[in-house]
Amino acid sequence: MMKKVFYSFAVLSLTMASLTAEDSNNNNKEERVNASERRLNYNESIANKEKRAQQEEMNSDDENSVPRVVEKRVLSYPRGYQASQHWPLSVSASGDYIDFEDGSGWSVCYMDAYMALNWLASDIVYIAPHRDFFSIYDYRLCNVTTGQEVRANFDVGPLIYGEFTLTIVDIDSYDNTIVLSDGTIWNISAFDSYRMGDWIVGDAVIIGVNDFGFLAISEPYILINSSNGENVRAGFNF
Repeated sequence: MMKKVFYSFAVLSLTMASLTAEDSNNNNKEERVNASERRLNYNESIANKEKRAQQEEMNSDDENSVPRVVEKRVLSYPRGYQASQHWPLSVSASGDYIDFEDGSGWSVCYMDAYMALNWLASDIVYIAPHRDFFSIYDYRLCNVTTGQEVRANFDVGPLIYGEFTLTIVDIDSYDNTIVLSDGTIWNISAFDSYRMGDWIVGDAVIIGVNDFGFLAISEPYILINSSNGENVRAGFNF
């Protein structure tokens, strides 16, 4: 009798634990921003990369207009806005997936995954665009602590109610400005204003850096829209 009671109790405990774990996983999924509905397809991504490269080339012809940084990456990332720094809180066992402090998840190129295996939660990582036209990867995760960078794509997140999650609270299409939930105001590059057509108030935004090209001086940041994975170059309005 006691054995039967113990067995029934054990089965009940395992069932409850399984249901609890399932509920927890479902809650975690529900709390993350879904980027699938408005995400750009591969052809759209290539077209945007080509258009951006053409803009940078056209505006770098006049050497007397502004300092040129074409074909030379900015080695010192902007320090004026701390939210552009990210921490890899979780790295998968194979190094092909990284979760950052805001809950966003990133798929790492399998050829670069081995480098991420040694990344620590205390490392500082910047997110920058990947310039290769035909690459399936749109971003680079640049670990300034280890001096390594990996190719990656934005996958999920960030957490909707996360401590480090930033959302859009106002969009001014006339002045090309965006206000985020932390009160910061961002001047969007005139070359990227057309990309903001489907950006809406409430979209979650991840801050990256614009470390290449003509506009890296005036717009040293990028704002990554978590609902479609697209980014615009921007300057921080102090």
